[in-house]
Amino acid sequence: MLLVSGVFLAMILSACSSLDEETPRDAAVWTASDTANWSRIANESLGGPGEQQMTAVTTFGSKLVAVGFEIVDGERDGRAWVSDDGQEWVKVTDPDLSGPGDQSVWAVTEAGPGLIAAGATGTSQDVDAAIWVSADGLDWTQVPSIASFQGRGEQSVVTIAVYDDQILAGGANYTDAALWVSADGMSWSPVTNSDFAGDGEQRIWKLQATTHGLIAVGEDDRDAAVWTFDGTASTRIEDPVFGGDGHQLIRDVVEWDDILVAVGGAFTYEEIYFLGRGLSGNLDALVWTSQDGLVWNRVEEADVPSGVGDQVMQRAVIWDDMLLAVGYDLAGRGNVEEGLATYGSGLDVDAAVWSSDDGSSWTRVNSRALGGDDWQDIWDVVVVPHTGLVVVGGDDLGSPSSR
Repeated sequence: MLLVSGVFLAMILSACSSLDEETPRDAAVWTASDTANWSRIANESLGGPGEQQMTAVTTFGSKLVAVGFEIVDGERDGRAWVSDDGQEWVKVTDPDLSGPGDQSVWAVTEAGPGLIAAGATGTSQDVDAAIWVSADGLDWTQVPSIASFQGRGEQSVVTIAVYDDQILAGGANYTDAALWVSADGMSWSPVTNSDFAGDGEQRIWKLQATTHGLIAVGEDDRDAAVWTFDGTASTRIEDPVFGGDGHQLIRDVVEWDDILVAVGGAFTYEEIYFLGRGLSGNLDALVWTSQDGLVWNRVEEADVPSGVGDQVMQRAVIWDDMLLAVGYDLAGRGNVEEGLATYGSGLDVDAAVWSSDDGSSWTRVNSRALGGDDWQDIWDVVVVPHTGLVVVGGDDLGSPSSR
C-alpha cells in the first residue's frame, strides 16, 4: 500500500515497492565528491528482511538523518537512519514510527524541538496525516493528531519547511492540496484556502522558502501547480506553461541566484494505465524557471535530456556553483500492445542525475555507480559541508551496471 492516491502518483511512487513481491529491496545511499565521482555505500543497516526505502534526508548538526519506511511480512512501518559521515548508518526502529496499520515517513527537516518528520499512517481505507518530532534523530514521538489530519479518504504530509518563524507542512487532504502551520512543531492548524481545491486532484509536493515568499509546488488535476504563501494566505499562480498535452507535475523548486528553478515530469495521460504493478506510457523530465515566482517559463524539452523510457526529476540542489537534479530513469522492455510499451517485466531502472549551470540547459551525468540490475531510484539529496553530496533512495539489490 502506497498511502498515496492517484494514477499519476501510482507511477511516481511505484519506486517505493518492489515490482516483484518476492524481491528484497534495500534502502540506498550514494555519495559524490564531484559530479564525475559517485560511490554506492554498502552498509548492513540499509538492508534487512523485506523492503527498505529512504525517502528524505537532512543535515542535523554534524549528523545526517534520513527517513523512510520498511515492509516486513506485509507490515509497513516508518523508519529513520542516522549517520555521522554518510558512510556508516544506524537504523532506528522507534515504536512511535510503527503502530497499528501502516506508516510511511516522507519528509524530515531541522525545526521545532530538533527534527520534524512527516508522512501518513493508517490503512488503505483510512489514511491520516502524521507528524513526528525528535531531539536527536534516535528517539521519536508522534504529535497529537488534529481533525484536519483525519477525515474522508487520504490525508498525508510530504514536505516540511520553515518560513517567517512558522513551520509549514504540505501535502493533501482527500482530493485537495493542503497546508498546515505550527509555531513549535507540536501543535498544528490548517491553512484554509479555496485555491487548494478544484476539479480533479490537487497536491503539494514541496514547500520552499525563498526571497519571494514561501513557494509551494505540486499538481492540479493534469497540470503542474505553483502557489505562493505570505504567512497568512496562499495564492494559486495561473500560467499556461503549467499545462499542455498530458499530465504535468512539479516535484521540487529551489532558488538559485536570481531565479527559481522547478523540476518534475510529464506524460500523456491517455497513454498511461495502471494494472497491478504494470506501467505503460512515456514520462519525461521537465524544468520550469521564474524570476519572481509569478511568471514562469517552461524549458524546452530538447534542453532537458531524457531519452528512451521514462525519466523524472525528484529533487534539485545547488552545489559548487551549479544546479543538480536527481531522480530516476526507467527503461521499459517487454510487450508492446496496441502501440503502448508495457512495463512489468525486464525492467531496468537506474538512479539518475542531471546538471546545469544556468537552470535552462541540462546535461545528464553518467556514472556506473548509479546503475544496476532491476530498480535503483533517488528520492532526496543533501549537500554536506566539506564533504560533498549524499543522496538517498532504494535498490532492488541488483548488481552494479556494466554500462
